[in-house]
Amino acid sequence: MRCRSGRTADYEHLAARSQAEGIPQLALDGHPVSADWDPDLAPAMTALGVALHEEATLDLLVDDLSRQT
Repeated sequence: MRCRSGRTADYEHLAARSQAEGIPQLALDGHPVSADWDPDLAPAMTALGVALHEEATLDLLVDDLSRQT
């Protein structure tokens, strides 16, 4: 089994968490765009078909920023 990259794992976690919390799921639309920093992200998003707003990622973004020096 291949380990999921950081952002792909974050996306999958947030999609599951938003569903568990009853947040309405937003369908992805448009064509997939590759993310240079995470080649697994676009395929994961296509497979799940769920769009996430930045607000859903706030805790992860703040954590990332707090680790930067």
